[in-house]
Amino acid sequence: DGWSAAFFAIASLAPSVLGSTANAEHFVLLPAMAGAFCLWDPKGWKQCLVGGLCMGLAVTMKQQGVFFAGFGFVWLLFKLDSKISLWNPKGFFASLRMTALLAYLAGVFLPLAGMFVWMEMSGTFGNFWFWCFDYARNYGGMWGWGEGLQHFWFKFKSVLLDHAPVFALGLFGCLAAWKRNRNAFWFVMGLTATGFMATAPGLIFRPHYFIFILPGVALAAAMG
Repeated sequence: DGWSAAFFAIASLAPSVLGSTANAEHFVLLPAMAGAFCLWDPKGWKQCLVGGLCMGLAVTMKQQGVFFAGFGFVWLLFKLDSKISLWNPKGFFASLRMTALLAYLAGVFLPLAGMFVWMEMSGTFGNFWFWCFDYARNYGGMWGWGEGLQHFWFKFKSVLLDHAPVFALGLFGCLAAWKRNRNAFWFVMGLTATGFMATAPGLIFRPHYFIFILPGVALAAAMG
């Protein structure tokens, strides 16, 4: 944990991710990583509920937090009671997995529901919906796939060069985890893939969006 925190602290300060500025991405990752910590090896539905609450708070920080909430759900499907098939309804509904998933989903939706109610009661729901959904949808539709992929590489190569030693150590860590701890491998790969997906909506890649990939990379580097 100490090594991964150190790698993240160093990597997140790089100019290529505008790490010295307080962007919303930092405030997404704070509760999202707390949620991921709770979900790594949950012992019961209460831990899943807390993990869900953290992921729900991440979504309230910025829309891209929904990817981390989705990661938590998929990880629970993978992690909990894996011997019970999803295609066996009786076994599925009687399992720890179902209880955990329901607790997790309740945790995710509680902060969102609270925010929606608060906006409605304050009379600002219309403005909230416009800026968070209507405007975001139009902003995210400005570029096509070709432009978006070119923009991605143009921005990401700077991130890659700035963090080359950390990425190299992370690659080594993933190879080591594949041999020694498959759970850790899939968790880190899932978290990193989630970070990449969170940068991609609208195919508009701002430098600070790439902060989303750094937790997974830092964990991989720590394993390395």
